[in-house]
Amino acid sequence: MSSIFKTKNSLPLNQQVVVITGASSGVGRATALEFARYRCTVILAARQQNELEEVAAICQKLGAKALAVPTDVTDENAVNALAKAAYDFGGKINVWI
Repeated sequence: MSSIFKTKNSLPLNQQVVVITGASSGVGRATALEFARYRCTVILAARQQNELEEVAAICQKLGAKALAVPTDVTDENAVNALAKAAYDFGGKINVWI
């Protein structure tokens, strides 16, 4: 594993729980797929549910545990619900993007 993805005293990347906002397209989607390639647990958030489900399915095919959570990040209650869903799904959150 490249040293860019591991720091001293950190968990191996494949044991990380990662929340990615904007995961249905663009940079967020690309980021989600990259973490999925390392078999991280990824919680994907965006407003577009259909696109989000597609990205989650690809992440699962890459070997990651993936959960799609439709979320409007401008809504504080929705972000709190995302955090709870992420914790319930993967445990302690290591990375939030």
